[in-house]
Amino acid sequence: VGWSYDAAGGVARAENLTKPAEKALREAEAALAQLTRQEAPPAEGVRKAEDAVAAAKKALARAASRKKAAAHAHLSVRPVQRHHFSSALQRMSVVAHVCGFAAPDGRAEEAVLCLVKGSPEAVGALLHDGGPEAGGKPEWYERAHVALAERGLRVLALAYKRCGGENPALEARAYAKRPREWVESKLSFAGFVAFGCPVRRDSAHVIRALTDSKHVAIMLTGDAPLTALHVAREVGICGAGEPLLLKRSGSGHAWVAALGSSATPAVPFTAGGTAPLRSR
Repeated sequence: VGWSYDAAGGVARAENLTKPAEKALREAEAALAQLTRQEAPPAEGVRKAEDAVAAAKKALARAASRKKAAAHAHLSVRPVQRHHFSSALQRMSVVAHVCGFAAPDGRAEEAVLCLVKGSPEAVGALLHDGGPEAGGKPEWYERAHVALAERGLRVLALAYKRCGGENPALEARAYAKRPREWVESKLSFAGFVAFGCPVRRDSAHVIRALTDSKHVAIMLTGDAPLTALHVAREVGICGAGEPLLLKRSGSGHAWVAALGSSATPAVPFTAGGTAPLRSR
């Protein structure tokens, strides 16, 4: 293991954490190869050599894990402003002073970051207009989060904006005073995070017992409609017909197909027009 010393900070760091393990693996593999090249290699010797290779691979995996942990050992995140989750906005955000995150060239950097998470629909509207090269919305954005939701996963979109220049520690105070509208604008897309939440094993049985006894089972949920639809189908609340969603359309609302790229036209919502839709 090599060591470096930062005299200014008084910090010694281990480097090349995987180098000894890589060397040991190469030597073990070379010994095994040398044995197998013999005309009549001893079975016991081959077995021991194979065990040595397996042990060296495990040691390398442990060293790689330690190296990865060491790379983030000095990462610190200090929130300087929080904009709490709003159900109306479907998102939340944090302004944070971040030290020690890895730059593309491997250097540890310091910056002020605006970090946002929320529904894919809400976050998607806040991304850069410049396309994926500029950190904006990729062409597969809608397709990906819809596919995840249709599988019953709870999907959040993550986005960020980098701020700060010469002195992020001081500039963090100024950015903390920026309005929420500024913090949550012109963002770069970071990715989706999807959470699975399996239903109870007896849920479908309970719902079936209720419906068999002439009760009406309905679902009240704060989940995304497609996620709720998947769960409703799992437990037997949703029927076999084509599911429809009620969405805003211009100044009013309309029923639209819930799943896939159905060619079913939107049906304008009227209070008296819901009965014919039940037969779908």
